[in-house]
Amino acid sequence: MQYGLIFILTLQLSWLSCTSCQHGTNGTRTEEVTPSQNDTVFSLTAENPSFSQRVSQEEAKRNYKFVRITVDEIVNPKSLPITFDLYWHTGEKTEFLGSVSPFPANNPGSFIVATGGKVVGEGQMELRLGLKDIEKDLESLKVRVRRLRFE
Repeated sequence: MQYGLIFILTLQLSWLSCTSCQHGTNGTRTEEVTPSQNDTVFSLTAENPSFSQRVSQEEAKRNYKFVRITVDEIVNPKSLPITFDLYWHTGEKTEFLGSVSPFPANNPGSFIVATGGKVVGEGQMELRLGLKDIEKDLESLKVRVRRLRFE
């Protein structure tokens, strides 16, 4: 019983502190999300590994503490290690907010990343599919992610 509790706490701490190196991407898409588009779903692949979501000045003023990443589906037959890396862009400045990893690597779910007080003013949130230096077997990888939500 005691070892099971220690294992669960260790797993939770590992999940919360999971970070990854920054990855460059070529296929970034930007969407202006309005309240009527709350159910927007983005498909991420190796060819299109990221999307951006604009954040208004008014929304940023609310000082949200977290960003929720909701992953509806992961098609990852080879269980390749993936991450979801979150960035905040304002003008010329880009800030890495954090990273989460599904476990096992084909397990969808809901994840949160702390904003760390970095989401200030108008800008864009960018979610990147981190592929951890994987160069092969990527053609079958597909992830469906809902629009990012502040909490």
